[in-house]
Amino acid sequence: MKKITALILCTLFLFTSFSTAFAETILTPAEKAHLHFNDEGSFRILNFSDFQDNANLSNLTVQFIKKSVEKYNPDVIVLTGDNIAGYTLLSEKASEKAIREFMDVFEELGIPVAIVFGNHDDEGKALSKQEQMKIYNEYSVSISIDEADYYEDLSGVGTYYIPVYESASSNTVKFVLWMFDSGSDDEVESACNYDHVHADQIDWYKRESARINAENGGTVYGLEFQHIVVKEIYDAFEKAEKNSTGAYPYLGKWYKIPSTAAKGSILGEAPCPSYESEGLFEAFKETGNILATVAGHDHANAYVIPYNGIDIICTPTSGFSSYGKNETRGARVFDIDMNNPGEYETHMCLFTDFDYNNIFITIEYKFVSFWKEIFLIFNNLWVLLRESFS
Repeated sequence: MKKITALILCTLFLFTSFSTAFAETILTPAEKAHLHFNDEGSFRILNFSDFQDNANLSNLTVQFIKKSVEKYNPDVIVLTGDNIAGYTLLSEKASEKAIREFMDVFEELGIPVAIVFGNHDDEGKALSKQEQMKIYNEYSVSISIDEADYYEDLSGVGTYYIPVYESASSNTVKFVLWMFDSGSDDEVESACNYDHVHADQIDWYKRESARINAENGGTVYGLEFQHIVVKEIYDAFEKAEKNSTGAYPYLGKWYKIPSTAAKGSILGEAPCPSYESEGLFEAFKETGNILATVAGHDHANAYVIPYNGIDIICTPTSGFSSYGKNETRGARVFDIDMNNPGEYETHMCLFTDFDYNNIFITIEYKFVSFWKEIFLIFNNLWVLLRESFS
């Protein structure tokens, strides 16, 4: 009897050990991609935001994607939300086609792509964000994650991290891209009507940060990407006089780009974060591993503003089917140097940086840009009126 009991216990032990080992070998798409620094210790991110297009992607957007990828040859592409204009897509077929319009381009280019969702991705309701994520992950270049499949069921869809390894043959993580779903515009009832990153997502981030640091011998720095800018942006701005040049109103006060902002920073509209916060920015300060928080959402803004040791960054719209400013429409490039931990470089890649050698593209750009500028003027006038009577 003792022998039988011992045999059973031994079998259970081996089964448990095997199960644990097997579980530990399950890799996320981001881990399988094994993004890594090159032999010179460099790593490049190309960040597009707010394509916000329907089931027929603008030819201008397609041309810009191809030109910018060709010029900068990034190691990864990050899309910071409003990838599709959900409010224009009234069927599952149309929503799927809208995603495939740009993912087909990325698949052809062969560059890994990671996405977060924005408020407009979730507006049409023809496809849930879970269903949209499945479409993204049909592509070999997609390294995006529905976290419920790998970690736990957090608020939203698509809160995950992307490790960047020391080299192609190393498993040492030297940098991390943190991806957060900042929610939709129909989940809260505040006047601003935008959601935010929730407490369960923040707790997950703290735990994963501690684990990654412990497993890799110290603080592993990174960038954080989400769609809706953090609430602290207005603490980082400089107070301004009412109706002063370059200033915009928010909740009865006026703000402008501070003198500490990076050269070329542009404020083309009042940013619209949530009125609420559950402590995301404070968590960034506490962990000490986030160099910058990067958002889209506000199409006419392109800035890098330091605040409490963390840069708050806005990437403007990269698309041509929604409003924006001529001088900012484009993408953002991030360069990471493994030999200089705790530092990074960023600059804009603009549509106007390229020669398209096509008179029809030039005419289309000028026509589209003109009407989008007109829309932005009226939008800002509406904001002024609303603030005046509030």
